[in-house]
Amino acid sequence: MSRICPSCHRESPVESDFCPACGAPMNEHALRGQKKAAARALDDPPMKWHKFLTWISLPLSIVMAVVGLVSAWQTLSSFDPSLFVPEYLPAVRLTMYLDLAVNALMLPLLGIAEYGLLTMRRIGVRALLALYGIQVVYAAVLLALLIRVKGDPLQAAVSIVSSGVILALTAVYYKKRQRLFS
Repeated sequence: MSRICPSCHRESPVESDFCPACGAPMNEHALRGQKKAAARALDDPPMKWHKFLTWISLPLSIVMAVVGLVSAWQTLSSFDPSLFVPEYLPAVRLTMYLDLAVNALMLPLLGIAEYGLLTMRRIGVRALLALYGIQVVYAAVLLALLIRVKGDPLQAAVSIVSSGVILALTAVYYKKRQRLFS
């Protein structure tokens, strides 16, 4: 007795699990599963940005956050108010405390994002988006303080724009791949 291949419609021997002509599974259920997997693979673009984030960007960011935290702590502990114009002293102090707080907040968020992205969990994506959102808000506050003390706001403005672009690109990237995360 012979069977007809569901893919190429040729006859094949009964004991064969795969069509000798085209290699397709002779079982209709397996064939449907293969078609679904192929369609899913075509829908999902490669996860290159994800790999870059999990293996390069986030580990470097963790190191930079630790260095930033230590640097902010040292700056705060060795602060000399006599070096600053008295009317700008509150803004300078606020900037230093803000820098310390943001670096302290970023460290656990980076850890959560790294773990979540490595294990393909939604919390990693959410932590990453929160991290980029905090960077945008932090840069906006610094810009406002620099404008208030008549400093050069260019670096803070560039930071707002670049963090905002990264936030938007990351949100779009993971929105298209949201079904891959549990």
